[in-house]
Amino acid sequence: MPDLVRAAVDLLVELKPPTIELMKGVFQWRDKATITDKQAEIFLLLDDDVQRAIARSGRNVGRMLAQLVMRPRNREPQPRPRQVEPTNDDFEYSLESMTGYGEAKECGLERTE
Repeated sequence: MPDLVRAAVDLLVELKPPTIELMKGVFQWRDKATITDKQAEIFLLLDDDVQRAIARSGRNVGRMLAQLVMRPRNREPQPRPRQVEPTNDDFEYSLESMTGYGEAKECGLERTE
């Protein structure tokens, strides 16, 4: 921890890495879901971004972990479809052509007259 941060805090708490039992308890408390020791172990091995993606509320953590484990690892990543950048000719930038603005659009049109 940088010295400046250390000097600015009132209390510094060192947390130990989470354990399998702790992770099982977190999912039981938060989602009322029971995960196995193996599932908790796999979850703890994942990087933070993947953990956050899997552990979103309302998702079945066990199923998400099973999909990760069962997914072939040697599969080549698929290229993302290339997004075409629109040109100014593709759009008409006028208040008259805009949809979905209701009374706001009407008010704007009245003011431009």
